[in-house]
Amino acid sequence: MLAAQDDDAGARGIEFLPWSNLKTVHDGLELVETAGHPAGGLIIDVWHTERAHTPPADLANVPLSRFIGVELNDADSQVVGTLFEDTVRRRRLCGDGTFDLSGVVTALRTVGWTGPWGVEILSDAHRALPVRDAVDAAYRTAVAALT
Repeated sequence: MLAAQDDDAGARGIEFLPWSNLKTVHDGLELVETAGHPAGGLIIDVWHTERAHTPPADLANVPLSRFIGVELNDADSQVVGTLFEDTVRRRRLCGDGTFDLSGVVTALRTVGWTGPWGVEILSDAHRALPVRDAVDAAYRTAVAALT
């Protein structure tokens, strides 16, 4: 029912969150598959997959039809504060942390993902930058992660 409502509104995906009932890509996929609606899909946020300890290879086992979008970002190897604090205050630009971005990109391309690729940098440091500089840095580092 929710997938049908989302489809009517033009929305299609769900993000799993490592502090929620949908902690992993496997949990998210189970929900989407159980719903059985063609509009149901997953948004892959690298921060969420990494913090849920999901190996990039696991993403290659998700049917391409279930991917809606991908959000690229990076972070330190250790969580600082709570998971919520870490996700909204300490994300890093692509390549400035320890996440296996190349593994994630390779896994998604293996199943045929061609986009869209987005960037989601939630951090105190990034928010402090002038908008033009913040956008340039996000774009530049995301392109480097994709090449």
